[in-house]
Amino acid sequence: MRPSRITRLEGEDLASFLEKEKYELDRKAQFAEAHRIREEFQSLQHVRDAQAISWAIETDIKNIINRLAPSEWAEFRKRLET
Repeated sequence: MRPSRITRLEGEDLASFLEKEKYELDRKAQFAEAHRIREEFQSLQHVRDAQAISWAIETDIKNIINRLAPSEWAEFRKRLET
């Protein structure tokens, strides 16, 4: 679809448009930098090891909790709350 009318931005409209565009570019750059830093951190060996250990512990705990009888679960929950 072709635009039927083209207007030229001038004065305050142009300044406002450019300011908004600069803000969006800065925001995208900040997001890209934060993403790069996060990816760099996630690629560290000790971070990957910690995540693997965390996943293993969480999985084992879920398996243990699923095997608890209701009375055992109530007792376990009571201990956790204190």
